[in-house]
Amino acid sequence: MTTQSTNIPRSSDQLTKRKAMIVRIVQPLPSLPGYDEKAAAYWDAARMHVGRQEASIGPYRQVFVEGVMGHGADGMLAIQQANPGLHRFVKSFVDDGATLAPLEDTNLLLETADWSECLNVQPRSEKVQQLLIEKYNEAAEARNAHLNTVLGASIGIGEAAIVVVISDSLPLPPDVERFLVSPPELDQLNRWLREQLAKAQQEYIQATQASDVGNQNQAADQSGSQLWTPP
Repeated sequence: MTTQSTNIPRSSDQLTKRKAMIVRIVQPLPSLPGYDEKAAAYWDAARMHVGRQEASIGPYRQVFVEGVMGHGADGMLAIQQANPGLHRFVKSFVDDGATLAPLEDTNLLLETADWSECLNVQPRSEKVQQLLIEKYNEAAEARNAHLNTVLGASIGIGEAAIVVVISDSLPLPPDVERFLVSPPELDQLNRWLREQLAKAQQEYIQATQASDVGNQNQAADQSGSQLWTPP
């Protein structure tokens, strides 16, 4: 991808700082009509925003993607299968010379995900729930420490990297300057999702109310028929 941007001179301070462009992952939802188009608009806007910053903060040498097990060609294949919009975004910078760098430790990622899934079951025992919370926190802390170490060791002095994250809370070393990418298309997508959720909830309430009225009418008909019917 060739990015047109103004040639902004970089100061000596900019030349020595380590920088990370933080881009939020938007997952595909093919079962929701209209969603993929809005997600694609977000990825296009994020790509343009990140590309425009390259002249002022330096070329992107590495792309890190949270939640991806693997790097290079294997990582790109995994991303392509899971999230076409994200794949198109990452590929545009890889094609320009950046590398998809390793970020996750597979065991730590899977352990954190497993404990998270166990918590989602919502155990009835308070003791079990507390144990799951402790185990999840331990795994999450170990994973966060690993991510912090990898980013600290991988982003060189004066270099800029793209870090694609599931949440904005992904840890960064304190000397790495954070640039949060939040184009208007992300807010528009989130607002649209909230509207769709509210619409679905309203439709569910209306359907439930209609079903209740139908059941009440049926019960009234049966009580007035003088015929016995099974409960």
